[in-house]
Amino acid sequence: LLLQMLKDMEEKKPIEMSETLLLKLKKAKNEIIGNRHMKMHYFTEGLLHECLLSIQTKISIDIQIQSLAIINSFMEDCKEAKGVLIAQKTLFFDIEKIFKDNQHVQRAIDICLRIIRNGLVKEIIRLDDFLQSEMLEYFPKAMNTEVFVLLISDILAFCATTSFNRRKIFEQKEVIINLTKYIEYNLSYDCEYAILNALSKVTTEYDELCKEIMGKPKIFQIFEKYIRHPSEQARICISQLLANVNKFVKFPLSQQHLLRWIIPTLVKTLKNTNIVMKIQAASILSTLLEANKDFQKIAGDLGAIEDICETLKNLCSETKEEKKESKEEENKKGKNNNGRKARDEAMGDIIDAEDPLVFSDHELSPEQKMICYGLNTIEAITSEHDEFRRKLIDQNNHKIIIELLKHPEPKIRSSACLCMVSIGRSDKIVKNALFTDGVASILNRLLYDKYLDVQINATSAICNLTLDFQKQIIDTGDILKRLVELTQTKHITLRYKAVFAIKNLVYVPTNDIKKMVLAKLTYLKLFDLIDDEEPTIQEQAILTLRNILHKRPEAIQEAIDRAGSEAFLKKLDEKLIGLNPSLVTQAIYLLCIIASGNEKQKTFVMDGNIVKKIVALLGHKQNIVKIAAINFLMNILWKENADAANREKRKKVFREFEVEAKLNELIRSSSDLELKAKAQQALTCFNEQDFYFHYSLQQ
Repeated sequence: LLLQMLKDMEEKKPIEMSETLLLKLKKAKNEIIGNRHMKMHYFTEGLLHECLLSIQTKISIDIQIQSLAIINSFMEDCKEAKGVLIAQKTLFFDIEKIFKDNQHVQRAIDICLRIIRNGLVKEIIRLDDFLQSEMLEYFPKAMNTEVFVLLISDILAFCATTSFNRRKIFEQKEVIINLTKYIEYNLSYDCEYAILNALSKVTTEYDELCKEIMGKPKIFQIFEKYIRHPSEQARICISQLLANVNKFVKFPLSQQHLLRWIIPTLVKTLKNTNIVMKIQAASILSTLLEANKDFQKIAGDLGAIEDICETLKNLCSETKEEKKESKEEENKKGKNNNGRKARDEAMGDIIDAEDPLVFSDHELSPEQKMICYGLNTIEAITSEHDEFRRKLIDQNNHKIIIELLKHPEPKIRSSACLCMVSIGRSDKIVKNALFTDGVASILNRLLYDKYLDVQINATSAICNLTLDFQKQIIDTGDILKRLVELTQTKHITLRYKAVFAIKNLVYVPTNDIKKMVLAKLTYLKLFDLIDDEEPTIQEQAILTLRNILHKRPEAIQEAIDRAGSEAFLKKLDEKLIGLNPSLVTQAIYLLCIIASGNEKQKTFVMDGNIVKKIVALLGHKQNIVKIAAINFLMNILWKENADAANREKRKKVFREFEVEAKLNELIRSSSDLELKAKAQQALTCFNEQDFYFHYSLQQ
């Protein structure tokens, strides 16, 4: 009957609505729902094919609705039909047209939304086709019944899997704002949960939306209801929403307990055998614990690190078994691979890679997601708490993290490096365990990784591990050589991290180590970095020079000679008039280092322009700059190892600028206790009498 009607339409014959056909289509739909045998019967007879044809023609909307309902039924439990539907490239566009043309027909909207939701979930409808269509623009008007709100919420929750997809959804933010309105309605549990689930997915990056949610009068009642919900999935859903909102909107003190309540739920879920639930829990924890010491302590005390490490060990063990089976399979086929080469390729090493890659938006497997989120959670918990870093080492759980530094997936390598950044904030005992287990040589290789983020995070890890272990770092492979190379990269963040790491290498080590670093870095490169386009890199370069010159008059003189006296002064002069308070402060402290040198070097920094600018900076808006300027005064006037006559001359120069009056004014007017104390100390330097100087005057 359906085929005949389609033929009549094609031949432009007059047709009438066939009630018989409509009844038979309804009957067929009812017979195939949940019945694979009948599905195969109708599929073999060609019903699916004719239904697909019917939604492409201007046939009766009632018949199209029934055809769509049959297509929807074929999506479930019939792989033969699924193959046909996937091959039907125009399916979504046919549904979109019916949806747009029949906005007044509730049954048409209903079946279109159902088939879109199910088609997306079953991967019959391409997600890209949906997001690039105009469907989202029509959703706000369609949200006029509870069922439609539920279906649209399900679709949005499914789509909001990546940052790009969330941006596409938020371009039509009216549909999201509508969801926040419905959240306070008296809805069924299914619909309310669907809305909350959608919001938990799309609020990951949008503060505007989070503020909209927090503006709802009943929102805290809803939060509390779902936190106590018997369903674990419901509790996880609300935990995700709470963690997202907490990133952008400060919870009132009276509601902070809600955030604390969800932590035990999340830690408990880490023990769940369902990998999807574990992934969700680890993902939410990593977000919630970020920069919150109290929450990190709660999660750590509840054993989150131990649970995650146990999961990581199991996942890595399964991966090793799979690799072993794969290798045996290859050997059977006569393949002979070099083991080291295979490992290097797996780690993605490209030696001397000048242009590292950025991460693609590829989808990780569930196991890889769990490893990434698990590592992120460990990083968060250990970032501020030394007790958990020590516990990690005591239980030998650091070894699994070191092992994951060699994982084939670059995002996992990157997350493992970030873990090492947190653990590297520890004392010597903890760091020593990491060095003993070979972390330095692995990080050395990761400095050559072909992915930019891995290089950046590996450099950060080395940066933290370097303190107290400068010699071990320099003696490992070619870490120093590679760090110097990275100071010349075009990638600002990587360049910054490399300079930061070198700064730590020359922080209070032996003079021999400073000389080794300087031999590779050279003053020429260091001076270029001081003039880098990025202010944060300039600051780290100045700090590096400060560390190299500290308590080394011969090095101070060498630096001045290499740059040239005038060029050196000009460089410092430019920094002192800058608008960046932090950069100005570090430039002053570099002058302090020189001022603490010998008489020749003290005379060098008593240049008229420098002195004038230092005195002017006593009136700077920022206290850190004022304190740095006062420190310079104390260094240049310090009587120890200073020629008495020259010291009195320097005092006279500063008195001409009325420095003592300025210091007294700071003591009188400032509310900063440190600033007051420093100003008082500086005044003491002015008023101190030098015995040898006065003795010579008497003579």
